[in-house]
Amino acid sequence: MANRAYLYSIDRKPYTDEDISKARIVDLSEYNTGIPIVYSILLSSKTEIVDSTIFNSLEEEGKTLPLALIADYKRGVDRLEMFFANIEEYIDPQVVTKTLNFLHDEKNAQQYFLLEAGEIYSLLADDDAGVIAENRDLYEDIRSDDADSEVAQAYSDFVKLQISMGYTQTLDQINNIYWSNVLYFHWSNKNGS
Repeated sequence: MANRAYLYSIDRKPYTDEDISKARIVDLSEYNTGIPIVYSILLSSKTEIVDSTIFNSLEEEGKTLPLALIADYKRGVDRLEMFFANIEEYIDPQVVTKTLNFLHDEKNAQQYFLLEAGEIYSLLADDDAGVIAENRDLYEDIRSDDADSEVAQAYSDFVKLQISMGYTQTLDQINNIYWSNVLYFHWSNKNGS
């Protein structure tokens, strides 16, 4: 089985089981064996660490851990649009259109993005402290209070630098994002949507 990062939209901050039972969680995307740059951009605004809604402790059955991230949905999409505009000569316009149409669709757009990457963290660490540290490291890497245009520019400069050095992994990530309302961890089965 491939280890995946899962991206959802959610209408509230998932701090308690009661909140989760009342939450509207929408499947958006999953990515194998890593966290793509598109997810990092989408999760870069007003980012917070929250308990995972699907992954539990490696050491204590049923115990939740702070293994998820939430971030402002609208600002994340705004930053992604600016990023795409900055690198438009390098990416397929159909990919951009498909991505933005999916994210702007009213059935998908909510107050927050929710990233569940516990499977990815478990590849890098084998205990609770390690997976929590991996999530905190990601949080510190992607969270930005800078202006949206500055964040988009920083990410696009990174991609352009990679291209100039002959590396295409990030472009491959952008072109191979899987957008769907049915993921392996499919939320609508859990919350009655």
